[in-house]
Amino acid sequence: MGRSWIRWCVVASCAACGGGEGELLVQTWGEEAGVNGFNIVDEDAFFVGIDEWVTTVGGFRLTDPETGEVVAEDTETYLLDLTRTVEPEEAIRFPVPVGRQRFGFANLVPETDAVRVTPVGVETLNRMAINGYTHWIEGLGSNGKETVRFSFGLTKPTRYEGCENGADGSDGVEIVKNEVRPIEITVHPDHLLSPRLGVEPDAISFRLLADVGEDDGFVDNADLEALVAQNVAPAYADRVQTLLDFLSVSMSEGMHVNGRGLCVVDNL
Repeated sequence: MGRSWIRWCVVASCAACGGGEGELLVQTWGEEAGVNGFNIVDEDAFFVGIDEWVTTVGGFRLTDPETGEVVAEDTETYLLDLTRTVEPEEAIRFPVPVGRQRFGFANLVPETDAVRVTPVGVETLNRMAINGYTHWIEGLGSNGKETVRFSFGLTKPTRYEGCENGADGSDGVEIVKNEVRPIEITVHPDHLLSPRLGVEPDAISFRLLADVGEDDGFVDNADLEALVAQNVAPAYADRVQTLLDFLSVSMSEGMHVNGRGLCVVDNL
């Protein structure tokens, strides 16, 4: 996998600069739901299956927790399909100075020459690049009585900074000299079906998308852009006008580190 990374030490006397390097290994996972779909436990009892969920990670930035100075970064944008499990040999790797480092990353619109971590079709990549999508999602929801297919792109490029390590609650990641330190960007598909913004979903529903696709059994970007988002909290009013905005912002809040580690989320 080709990549471009830029790395530098900021302060010659700091421990991170004088203590050598380790390697950061970044994997991205869409949980079991991304790979196998999920059953929704509510009165509608939909099964939601994902055929393709292509997204990006990149713009990795590690900073000194004391000074905020950048100590290492990887400026590439990587494309991957969350319906596949990324194997260790496919993971993104780059050197980082030793010590405790804060971790940040981005979910951006890919260029047409974006590095593909997993197989992704040229048609999907071009569609995302041309239309400004950060996620491309295809699948269906069905409960035996209703079946609705969906195929749409989400449109909120986002930076994530100051990420908590969900594995132990610590700030960022501890890099050890000459060792490989794994870290996971965990994408939570349930955020796509959350009824509220700004909170971790405690209940999800496919009913909203099912109702959008009621007439022809299909939901696409045109359908989502034509509908006004309802019950939007004032804090989101400048970013959320349409149902597409709602889904895009909700999903932007569903990218964490090592499971449930939260980040400062900045929609660009």
